[in-house]
Amino acid sequence: MTITLPKGPVLAAIKREAAKEGLSVSQAAFRALARGAWRADLDVEDRLNRLEASLAAHRKATARDFALTQELVAALAQLVCERLPVHDLPPMLKAAAARDVEVMLRRVVEAAGRG
Repeated sequence: MTITLPKGPVLAAIKREAAKEGLSVSQAAFRALARGAWRADLDVEDRLNRLEASLAAHRKATARDFALTQELVAALAQLVCERLPVHDLPPMLKAAAARDVEVMLRRVVEAAGRG
């Protein structure tokens, strides 16, 4: 069997594998095809379970990243508010702003715990 791969990432990956394993490019390509054929033999339920597990891991990572982003935005907002050139704000307003930022951070942490 002859397969001609266009130059690109697939061919480069096969060449890397061949060099790493000490194989010819043809042998590495055959092994890659065999791995793909094995995956194709999985039944629909196995593939669905793999997809669900992958999606769950992705959701968890995305939720963590989003929570971190929210926390960074809240910290940035607090820094901006602290550095504003309005020194004549009453202490009551400053305390209220600090409390609002703390509430927002607490909500971020709670949302990250649920996600």
